Amino acid sequence: MISLDFYIAFIFATISLILIPGPVVTITVAISLARGAKYGIVTVSGATLGTAVLLSIGSIGMVWFSKVLTELLTVLRRVGSAYSIFLGIKQFFNLSAKAPIVNKVSSSIPGVLLAGFLAAFSNPKTMLFCVAFSPQFLNVSTPIGPQLWLLSITFVGIAF
Repeated sequence: MISLDFYIAFIFATISLILIPGPVVTITVAISLARGAKYGIVTVSGATLGTAVLLSIGSIGMVWFSKVLTELLTVLRRVGSAYSIFLGIKQFFNLSAKAPIVNKVSSSIPGVLLAGFLAAFSNPKTMLFCVAFSPQFLNVSTPIGPQLWLLSITFVGIAF
């Protein structure tokens, strides 16, 4: 199993990674400010579910999944980045009370949950975590599967 030193280092590294703002933080703050804390929590729940799905895929060794979809994910990231830039520019010149991204998200609880899920599921930071970050904390002399699940559950818990 993972040594306590590695696990503590992983926790601190994860906290540092989570504190770097990204699309999940942006959508959560925007929805929370526009619709209230209840919708913010639902957004975080959706994002946590999206993160859990991504980490589960990585943890069960489905690296081929990301290889097959690499081109599609690259296109999605580029389109998402361009759209985020567009929304930022639009918001900069539009001083309305609601952020444009909030206007595009459904007012329903399932719609907000889906928005959080999609923000996390399309977040390249989570994929980077799966592929490059977590293996540094593994003990290769013991079974890797349980270690990956522990790291994934810890990451999702901290992210939530």
